[in-house]
Amino acid sequence: MKPVALLRPDNALRRSRQRLRTEGALFARYLVGPAASIENDLLERYADGCETLFDGSERPADVAVVEFVRRHPWALACVDAAAALFCPQTLIRKKLLLLLAVLETAPAHVGSFTSVPRSRVGILLRLVWWAGRNAGQALIGAVVLWLARRGR
Repeated sequence: MKPVALLRPDNALRRSRQRLRTEGALFARYLVGPAASIENDLLERYADGCETLFDGSERPADVAVVEFVRRHPWALACVDAAAALFCPQTLIRKKLLLLLAVLETAPAHVGSFTSVPRSRVGILLRLVWWAGRNAGQALIGAVVLWLARRGR
């Protein structure tokens, strides 16, 4: 039996994986908070998932939105809110869902995904706050999403 030589990844593949890891870190800060420490193995799992699920046949407008968010991280929350309302099957939502699934499996992030006991009044106040914040983000995000899809 002949030994199989390991293929050395070329520079384009390394850049692509690094880009996915950077994207994953950006999305993770949005999902679990800016102070969260994201382990490299989670970013590798995210990159593996992206390479498996997204084969490059995504719509150019969806790719443009992801590129826009990479260039303008401040817009992620608004774009996510607008995409959730107007186009929930976009690439950015799929990527966020993939990373959410990866983060849920990490013991370090259990606190981000488990509920905390609260009073009914506290729950109601949080719901009102979230509804108002998300409505504002969705309004801003609708404009940003429109601009991002046009590659601006």
